[in-house]
Amino acid sequence: KDARSEALTALVQTELFEAILALQEADDPEADPAERIGMLSAAAKNIATLTRSSVNLKKFQAEVTETARKQLLEEQRAKLDALGTKGGVTEETKKAIREALGIT
Repeated sequence: KDARSEALTALVQTELFEAILALQEADDPEADPAERIGMLSAAAKNIATLTRSSVNLKKFQAEVTETARKQLLEEQRAKLDALGTKGGVTEETKKAIREALGIT
């Protein structure tokens, strides 16, 4: 869960977006249309790469989060199983706890 990667991606996305807006707002009668198309094409390719990077980062973050959740549930299950009947905790109570936590 590297927040720096996410922040860097957002920063680059913002910069590219602002550059495209500036290019669209530029009203230069001497500007070469072919050059402008080339710049927009290069920007589009970079945006596509950046978008894939952003999607992959979010997918990785979701996987890490899910793995951590599963690990926590496994730890809770083990602790609950090890509890036995201390303090009058019955199997029925432990079953209710498992159901409430989504531990199968």
